[in-house]
Amino acid sequence: MNRTRNRPIPAGRVSPGNALIESLVLSILSFALSYVWLGLWPTIFVVLGWLFYAIIYTVFLKCRSWSNILIGGVAGNAALLAGWTVARPLDLEAFLLSMAIYLWIPAHIWSLVIRAKDDYSRTCIKMLPLEMSEEKAMIMVALLNVFSNIYMIFLYILILKNLIGLIILLIAAAWSSYYSVKAMIKPVGRYSGKCLRRVHPY
Repeated sequence: MNRTRNRPIPAGRVSPGNALIESLVLSILSFALSYVWLGLWPTIFVVLGWLFYAIIYTVFLKCRSWSNILIGGVAGNAALLAGWTVARPLDLEAFLLSMAIYLWIPAHIWSLVIRAKDDYSRTCIKMLPLEMSEEKAMIMVALLNVFSNIYMIFLYILILKNLIGLIILLIAAAWSSYYSVKAMIKPVGRYSGKCLRRVHPY
């Protein structure tokens, strides 16, 4: 892919074998340090996040099914839950907050796929926007983004209850939702790329 060709492995600066050895060593070391410094529950979620992202998503699903993001996205939940269990026991609030990350991930990744559609089409990677027209893909991402904004506002009112933070969130959500709605009205052509950059800047 043009987008990733200058990274160390595609550019040939690091061999796949050496990268695999380094990643395994760092992963095992991180699990051990997590257990020693943070305890059992955070380590369980660190390992689950690694398992869903590195193995389930990257190895088994990335080139086999467009559902890869929907399943691999659990790694995002695991990251928040790992941090949560450092300070507090697991509860419903933790899972509700982790779902905000999970809902954001598909729109984040799929908007990138739309912007780099030709690049992705030359690879084995399966992504839902590649299975439909660009117009439908734009509408899908925009709807996901609006739903994510509504969910985060609901969570903030339900759990965090801080007026200043809520005002900041409402401004950001309104900005993001405005461009999402604009993308739904004009899913291709003049506004598509501009709206995607504003909804999910890279």
